[in-house]
Order: sequence, then structure tokens, then C-alpha cells
Amino acid sequence: GYNAGVGISAGPLADSVYHSVQLKLEKRMTQHFTTLFSFMGGKLIDDGNNLLSFIGQHAGNLQDWRNLNLERSLDPQDVSHWISWQASYDLPIGAGRALNLQGRSNFWLGGWTVNSVLSFGSGVPILVSGATNDPYFPQRPDITCDAAKGAPHTTAQWFLPNCYAM
Repeated sequence: GYNAGVGISAGPLADSVYHSVQLKLEKRMTQHFTTLFSFMGGKLIDDGNNLLSFIGQHAGNLQDWRNLNLERSLDPQDVSHWISWQASYDLPIGAGRALNLQGRSNFWLGGWTVNSVLSFGSGVPILVSGATNDPYFPQRPDITCDAAKGAPHTTAQWFLPNCYAM
């Protein structure tokens, strides 16, 4: 049949680069308790629009499709920092444990583990674009000052919008 059932939604036009540092610490505290801490710090940079636009997307269309270096920026999916802590406790129920079970009771009640995971991420970048929302002539604002300095850092206003100019 037509294309043998294979289709391409977009050509390979963009380029991306990712650098990161990762740290993992694991410790068995007792015979039944284990903990794990991990940290990731990284940066995702690209020069094109993202097919997963529900996560985040660049502002407007390409400024010049012949010069993708104009589009090089922090990727909308970048999460620069991620910290995770996990703890596991093997319950003392089952064969060879404090509450020694055999047979079917061991099959159903023995060998259970309780886990807990706590994760924190820095979040994705905020998209700042022009007021026209014209897809054919994308406008990208210039930053004129430090938008974080002096900002109230509330859910209503995290940065100073007057630091951006068209």
C-alpha cells in the first residue's frame, strides 16, 4: 500500500545537545532497611521546535530556516536539577524472618517491602513571547535587566515583566 503504513510527521531539522552530571548514593542501613539518594544536574539545548509540544514549545516559527543557529536556546523540556530520595523497608514477615511463615501463608503474606520516594525538580523554562502571537512573523523579546532581581516570587508574579522589550 501507500508508504507501507509508515509516515513521517516532521523531517529531521533540529539539533540538540544534553550535558549532565549524576550522583547516586546507596546505603543498606540494617538487614531490612535501605536508602537511596540521587542528584542530576544538566542542561538541554536545541535549535528547533519540539514534537512533544504538550511539555513545552519554542515561541513562534523559525526566524530563518537557513540559519538554525538563531534558534539555539534552552529546550522547553529542560529540567536543570532533579533530586530524589528513596527508602525501602523489608517487612519482618515470611520464611526466615521474625514472623516465620510457611506454605501458602508465606506465599501470600511473606516477602513484602514498603517503599517511599520523594522527588524534587527545578521545573521547565518559562516561555516569553511577543504580544502579536503571529505564527508567520515571530517576535522574540529582548531582556533589558535581571528579571528575577527584585521580583516578588509569588505564584501570581515570579519575575518582572517590564524587563522584556520588543
